Amino acid sequence: IVTTWGSFGDFNPHAALALGLRDRGHDAVFAGPSFYREKVRALGLPFVPVRPDLPDPRARGEIVARMMDPRRGTERVVREITLPNLADAYADLDAAADGAATIVSS
Repeated sequence: IVTTWGSFGDFNPHAALALGLRDRGHDAVFAGPSFYREKVRALGLPFVPVRPDLPDPRARGEIVARMMDPRRGTERVVREITLPNLADAYADLDAAADGAATIVSS
């Protein structure tokens, strides 16, 4: 299982890692936010959604602006998105990882 939650700067290296694992004969599965589903499927990788389910980054300008604020952005990400959804995210990842040998995350 290769998983990440974040921007395309997080997604792209993890997707490349999943492709490399697949190309070397492993059953790589990408687990992440639903807005990555089509990108992952276009790469020919299996996809498993992991909450929270936020809109596509291109459609959430106001949220992104709040989260990128230089003074309070990180605090907002943690308080408003990460912590309230942590149990659900772990439950989704735990289910996705059933039978997996390895989880790669950032």
